[in-house]
Amino acid sequence: MEAFFNCLKKNIVVLLWIFCLLNIHGIYAQDEEVQKYEKDDPTKNIEEEVKVFHKEHDPTDDKLLRYLIKKDTRGTLAGNKCVLDATHRMGFEYLALTKGDPGYKNEFYRWKHNFGVKSYLFFTRGPFWKFKIKKKIKDCRYLTGDYVG
Repeated sequence: MEAFFNCLKKNIVVLLWIFCLLNIHGIYAQDEEVQKYEKDDPTKNIEEEVKVFHKEHDPTDDKLLRYLIKKDTRGTLAGNKCVLDATHRMGFEYLALTKGDPGYKNEFYRWKHNFGVKSYLFFTRGPFWKFKIKKKIKDCRYLTGDYVG
C-alpha cells in the first residue's frame, strides 16, 4: 500500500511540473509575439504624427493586457465600452481571430495560449473570475441596452 502512495505522489509531482511549464510558456509566448510585431506598428510612442482618437480605450501603461482568443464574438459584447472597461480592470481583453491570422496558427496553439491566460487569471483574479466577468457583461448588456452581441 505504501508503494502505491509513493507512486501516486511521484505522478502528481510530475503532473504539477508539466502544468507549471505549460503555464509559463503560455504567459510569456504572448510577450514574444507582441515584441515581434511592435516595431512595425506606428504608435504614438514611436511616431508623433500618429493621432490617437480613443484614449479612453487605451490600456494604462502600468498594466499588461492579456488576450483571450475567441473564434467569434458571441457573448462578449465586442465594442461595448462598459464591457471593455470591465475586462481591462480584470487584466485581459477578448480578441476575435479566425484560423490563419497571426496569433492563431491552429486550434492547439489557440488552446495553449488561452490555457496560459486563463491560468494567469485564475491565480491573480480568483477561481471565479469567469463568473464575475459574465455577470458584469450581463449588467452592461442591461445598462446599455445592447442585446445584439
